[in-house]
Amino acid sequence: MLQVMINSRHQDALNRARASTQHTIDALHADLGLELAAMDLRIAVNAVGEIVGKTATEDLLDVIFSQFCIGK
Repeated sequence: MLQVMINSRHQDALNRARASTQHTIDALHADLGLELAAMDLRIAVNAVGEIVGKTATEDLLDVIFSQFCIGK
């Protein structure tokens, strides 16, 4: 098993992506409808997007702006 060090924000995003992906699979197996599966899949994609810089949530923006001084 490959082990890498990542920060806690990335770990949280990956955990959310994994959980949402599993929910997507479960919804598809249970024939709960494509809308529910798509919603879970969108959550997973957004979580990965937070890591690669394609998605910005309010919480992420709050962390960024609280840690960096931006001109006065």
